[in-house]
Amino acid sequence: MGTFGTFATVSGYLGFLGQASCGCFGAIPTSPWWVFSLDIGILLALMLARPNWTTWKQELVVAPFMIVGLVTSIGFGFWLHNSAGSVDAGLGALRGQKLVVISSVLDFGQIHPGEVLTQTLRLRNVSKEPIRLNGGTNDCTTRMGNLDSV
Repeated sequence: MGTFGTFATVSGYLGFLGQASCGCFGAIPTSPWWVFSLDIGILLALMLARPNWTTWKQELVVAPFMIVGLVTSIGFGFWLHNSAGSVDAGLGALRGQKLVVISSVLDFGQIHPGEVLTQTLRLRNVSKEPIRLNGGTNDCTTRMGNLDSV
């Protein structure tokens, strides 16, 4: 229950931020609100499918640890958001990344040959140094270019 409670907290947070996809299922784009609903449904199913409600008092010994874990996870997320501006930027800074992509999914819809489209990709410099972005492509490849500190 603690695991799915944490999943629900994270997916609800990403939905609150307006993220288009939570990345919960890898390459399959999934709305955070759909995943949040799924996690809450699983939590309800776990609560209803308990084999024996007569021993619940004995199991309350584990409850404080679950609550501490959930509060710690939520607090860590808020700390990352407040210290770096977003959870993604905070995690990127903890990983030692210099540049973090804030909006990771760009949907161009249906594109016709020769059509020129423009989308904005939000990047955040989480280092203390200026960054220069060199290179890139104008086709469907994923090569981003070189990141050089100035």
